Order: sequence, then structure tokens, then C-alpha cells
Amino acid sequence: MVDEGKIALRPAVELSYIPKLKQGYIWQHIEEEQCTPSHAQTIRMRKMCDEGKLTPEAIEAILTEEKPNQKEKIVLKGDRFSKLFPPDLPMSKREDYIAAAMEFYGRHRQRQRERDDER
Repeated sequence: MVDEGKIALRPAVELSYIPKLKQGYIWQHIEEEQCTPSHAQTIRMRKMCDEGKLTPEAIEAILTEEKPNQKEKIVLKGDRFSKLFPPDLPMSKREDYIAAAMEFYGRHRQRQRERDDER
């Protein structure tokens, strides 16, 4: 699977230390769900295996976790956006500011649609 690009080398190395039967459960889940484990997930599975706690249910629970690289991100770059924030607004409050602005704009658009429907 490494040669085919289906799984990265480091996770594959960790999985190689898990007995073949349990590897079979892992590969089956990977194929069914079209997901691959992260390096951190394979380390956890290997540790659980060493402790005798790696069950098919545990494998499924680990492989169905949302990984950080799967979370959607929106990145606002450059001066285009920085000039839209109040100058005294701390970085830690910018996400809240954006959410409030989008909610406000959504309500504005809803009112516009309602006015257009009345015409």
C-alpha cells in the first residue's frame, strides 16, 4: 500500500508491528471507509495492541476519528482583510468578529429577499 501511495511510510511501519490478523481488520476498515490512519493513530493502535486492548471495535473507533488535516479551514491572507478589522481588535477576537459580521450580513440578505418577495 505504501508503494501505491495509499498509506504513508511511517504509519505503515507502525502497523507492521501489529499481528497479521489485526492488520487484516485495519486494512478491511481502510478499504471499506476509504480512509487511512495518521501516524498518531497507528502509534495508538500499536500501543493498544501491546496492551492487549486492540479490538475490531477499537480499530473502527480510531479510524473514524476526524483528523486535524481533515478539518476544513478558511485562511484569510494579506492586507485585503487586515484593513477591515478595527485597529484595536486583538488577533484572538478576529474569528468572533468575522462570525458576527457574517451573521449580520446573512440577516441583511434575508431582509432583502423578504422585501423583494413583497414586490
